[in-house]
Amino acid sequence: MKQCIGYNSIIRNNMVNITYAYNIIDDNGVIIKSNIHESFILLPKNNTDLIAANNTILVAINTRINPVIPVVTGKITINYVDENLANLETPTVLDNLPLATYYYTAKDFLGYTLAGNNIQSTILDSNNLNMVITFNYTKIVA
Repeated sequence: MKQCIGYNSIIRNNMVNITYAYNIIDDNGVIIKSNIHESFILLPKNNTDLIAANNTILVAINTRINPVIPVVTGKITINYVDENLANLETPTVLDNLPLATYYYTAKDFLGYTLAGNNIQSTILDSNNLNMVITFNYTKIVA
């Protein structure tokens, strides 16, 4: 996470000089680096360009200090299969899940008994974005 402390914009002789400072703060709120100074200088051709340049620089600074971090999501497919690996129902696909540990409970199917645990878990992380959970069932013979 980055936090802006402040910025200064100076327009002089058709030149824009924007200087800013910020701290880099980790997820625990501890400042890792402090008072990082950066600046931009632009030489626009006229006052309209000067205002546009100033706005462009402010947007660039905001993007640099407060980057938009894409959200990484994953997918879990849950299969319910018999002893011949035939689906007892269409697999459940859960998409756009935040990275985390997920627990699922098996369903009951008439005429089948669950072979194995009735609760299974999986972990979605940056190395495992597409996970599969399979519940196995055996046909009850009368």
